[in-house]
Amino acid sequence: MKAIDPKALKILMSYDLLAPENMSKEDFSYARKKGLVFDSCRMDHDEVVKWAVNEFAASRKSEVVRSFLIGIGLNEAYTRNWPISPLNLIGFARSSNIQV
Repeated sequence: MKAIDPKALKILMSYDLLAPENMSKEDFSYARKKGLVFDSCRMDHDEVVKWAVNEFAASRKSEVVRSFLIGIGLNEAYTRNWPISPLNLIGFARSSNIQV
């Protein structure tokens, strides 16, 4: 598994969702390049519901179960959240020799 860049992780941990303007553009760009932060987007209630319904329709039970079991096996709660889990790649279990 690819190591997390320590500088990008420190930037992510210092990010304040309630005051995103407090982060420098350089830091945000660096962490975004490393894949740890993403541009924000605003959605109203109806857009969120539509997005959630579409995500549910597009999900496959086998992928949800795989992500959850990997999270159980690694004892890492954040990996149990499909589809936002960083471990939701189908090849992860095979490349890591994890039996699910």
